[in-house]
Amino acid sequence: MDEGELTNLCGGTWQGIEVLGNPNTHQYGAGQQGVVELKNGAKVKYADMGVSLFERGNAGQTGGGILRVAGAEFTDNRWGVVFYDYAYQFNRVELSNRSYVNNGTFNLTEDYPFDVFFAHAYVGFVNGVRFRDCTFTDDRPAGQLADDSQLARGIRSEGARFTAEGCRFSNLLYGIDALGFGESRNFRARACTFTGCYVGLSMRGVDNAQVTESLFTVGGYNRPVDSGIGDPSLHSGIFIDRSSGFAIEKDTFEHHDAAVNTTIGITAQDTNLPDGNESQHSDYNEIYSNAFTGLSNYFWEQGINEEPVCSPEFKMASLLLAGEKIIPIWQIKTTSAGITYSPLTAPGRYCGNTSLRAANFGKEPRPSPRPPPAA
Repeated sequence: MDEGELTNLCGGTWQGIEVLGNPNTHQYGAGQQGVVELKNGAKVKYADMGVSLFERGNAGQTGGGILRVAGAEFTDNRWGVVFYDYAYQFNRVELSNRSYVNNGTFNLTEDYPFDVFFAHAYVGFVNGVRFRDCTFTDDRPAGQLADDSQLARGIRSEGARFTAEGCRFSNLLYGIDALGFGESRNFRARACTFTGCYVGLSMRGVDNAQVTESLFTVGGYNRPVDSGIGDPSLHSGIFIDRSSGFAIEKDTFEHHDAAVNTTIGITAQDTNLPDGNESQHSDYNEIYSNAFTGLSNYFWEQGINEEPVCSPEFKMASLLLAGEKIIPIWQIKTTSAGITYSPLTAPGRYCGNTSLRAANFGKEPRPSPRPPPAA
């Protein structure tokens, strides 16, 4: 669809676009899978699912459809785009999904017609969907968010691999909400901007994720949060729960001008501990070369941790504190028991990094914020 608009009839809603595929074959040949292209300002509005890459009610037998977006708007849809249950293997290697969403704008307005909402983009048990230069936001009045089922996420992933590059997330409960579900797939977020979200990026049970060169403006989310969250006053740029092997590098975390709650750069909970019945993980994590400005806490530590030993394989936290002299006194280490912080006892052994102030750490147990199950 080139510059067109698909919308409701006489104030109602409609089902949206279905793109059917064949889960038993690949996406690398003409005619192998169904394809939809939306470009040059094409609009999809007021749909239950703007685009689903399967037949509703028969996803297991019809997955594999391809979506190509090059400049399109998704407005007031219950779900914007939905990818589910397609990961084709060739010689025991999963092939990357050929779908991409470039320059997509996903928004909710006061005219949103549905009683529930979950995510602008859902990526479940697929491999390699790409989002580039997209905008995800929620402009509904806070008064319309009466319960948990109406809270908004930008990208929700479950057991999926995806990338988000140059994307913008604002006024959302979670900008990116990634769950591992025991799968080895992960995600990469690069050069993204998160503004006024309760949590900019959340990862739970996702190993080897990468978050780099992104901006987190923490606080300013003055809307309801999920009822299962123990302390709604703690707003985080990144929340990490039972995830290992992650790299958080060259990111910037700053305090939102409108923030009225506690602002935290990174909340780390039970890192490297198992999700489910897995054994403890021994992967090394990296929190490296990040800038933190004006936050209540740069880090908030929860869960099980142990004392570290400085050694070259552990990267230190390099935090640029606005208007302050950087004094290398703290180190971060992750072991099978979790992420830890401790004073440096061997000056000069900074493992290629600098450090942060003890005064900017919080360490208190609290319930982990968890979203409701996917609709």
